[in-house]
Amino acid sequence: MANYRSFFPLLPAALLAACGGGADKAEKPGNVAGAGAESTAPAASSGYAGQLTPGLYKIQQTGAMTKDDTVCLKAEDIATGKVIVMSESFPEDWTATTDRMADGGIQLDATGPNDGHIEMRGTYTAKSFEAAWKMKYSVNGASNTVDSTVKGEFVSEDCGEG
Repeated sequence: MANYRSFFPLLPAALLAACGGGADKAEKPGNVAGAGAESTAPAASSGYAGQLTPGLYKIQQTGAMTKDDTVCLKAEDIATGKVIVMSESFPEDWTATTDRMADGGIQLDATGPNDGHIEMRGTYTAKSFEAAWKMKYSVNGASNTVDSTVKGEFVSEDCGEG
C-alpha cells in the first residue's frame, strides 16, 4: 500500500526537532495563516490550468536531503489547491503564510521557530511536478540552510488500497 504523503519535502525528525517541530507533533496542519496570500516571489507556471491527476506517484528528492518514495495523492486533497494539506511532514508549530497550488504553479512559504523559514516554488502538469525548496533556521545562534529539489511522476490511478 502506498504512503499518503505529498511532494512536500520529507523532513527528517531530527531536522524538525532542531527547528522546533518533531515527530511527536500533529501531522496535519491546522495553522494556515493567510493561505493563498501573495509572496514576494511568485510561483512559476507550467502553463497547465488543470489539477494533478489523483493516484500513485514516484517521488524523488535530491539535494541536501535525498529520498525515493511512492505516495498516493488523493483527489480530495488535490482539489484543495494547497500543498500542505497533503503532507505528513509539515510541523504543527510552523505557519504557512502562502500555500497555493494552481495554474501549473506551486508556492509555499512558511515561518517557524528559531527564525525558521521555508520557501518552495515549482510547477506541475497533469501527471508530474517539480519543486525546489529552501529551509532556513537558526540553532544556537548559527544560521543553517537546507536546499533540495523534489520531483514526482504519475505511476498509476491505483494506490494499492485493495
